[in-house]
Amino acid sequence: MSNIIAKTVKAMNIKKVVDDHEWQILRKKLIGNWKNNHTYNVSLLKKYAKKYWNDPLAIRRVINVLTGSVHRVGWTKGQDETDALRSLIRKHWRDMLEEPYDPEDPKYKKGTI
Repeated sequence: MSNIIAKTVKAMNIKKVVDDHEWQILRKKLIGNWKNNHTYNVSLLKKYAKKYWNDPLAIRRVINVLTGSVHRVGWTKGQDETDALRSLIRKHWRDMLEEPYDPEDPKYKKGTI
């Protein structure tokens, strides 16, 4: 995987990134579950990420949903599974970009977006 492809995806407009039929079906399944059934959402996102582990578009989609407004407003606060997946995906995204990350950076820790 060339980091040039990942960097191109990073620079893309988010509307183009998420313009994918399969992703839109999955995204609709996530709605309404973060507060009371987040493990369902995490399992869906894990399966999707695993299926498309080497696809920068897919990984950026997952990052977008894991750092989006539902999380910034606190609906996922205290969800260990969500935090762990967000950290894993962020690290993988940095690897795809061939950019270093600091494991001590708070955004790779539990409870932060």
